[in-house]
Amino acid sequence: MKQVSLLKAAAAIVVALTSVPILAQTSPIDSLPGSDVQLNATISESLTVSLNVAAVNFTLTPGSATNPGSTPISATTTWLLASGRTAVTLYAYFDTPTAALTAGALQNIPSSAVSAAVGGTSVGTFSSAIAASTFSGTGVTIFSQPITSANLGGSQVSTVTLNINLTGVSNLGAGTYTGTLHFRAEAAI
Repeated sequence: MKQVSLLKAAAAIVVALTSVPILAQTSPIDSLPGSDVQLNATISESLTVSLNVAAVNFTLTPGSATNPGSTPISATTTWLLASGRTAVTLYAYFDTPTAALTAGALQNIPSSAVSAAVGGTSVGTFSSAIAASTFSGTGVTIFSQPITSANLGGSQVSTVTLNINLTGVSNLGAGTYTGTLHFRAEAAI
């Protein structure tokens, strides 16, 4: 019995010694690939034109070459473009070459009688067709800005003055002549 007790005591000592925690280095456990989240962020292209006035008035003198508009138009073109765009161009145009301003069916001032200057420099009369891809009419180019990676975002302020030359326009009667001058920007590819 003593031997059995001694054996039990020895076994208990062996169990106690082997159950002591052993400090060992372990490797970290990593998750498998595929626990990822894709991130997507979008900035949309934009191209806007804002004008400082809603109307320009003229006091016309029949046969006179000098009939300036009452106020300059400040056209602010603002853009944020994707790479691959090559230019931003601002156009001003009338829909109808023969009737830029009208006071009735037979009382018309043609677009070729209206001229524009940007910053004091003439950009021409509204007698030529606009070469833009998305609209048509008779107009002039107010500005054209080449686009590179350095100016994908930007703005341009153009001060436009108008004049109506009535030297070649005959048979105008008294009346109020009205018309709409459109400003439109285009970003070319």
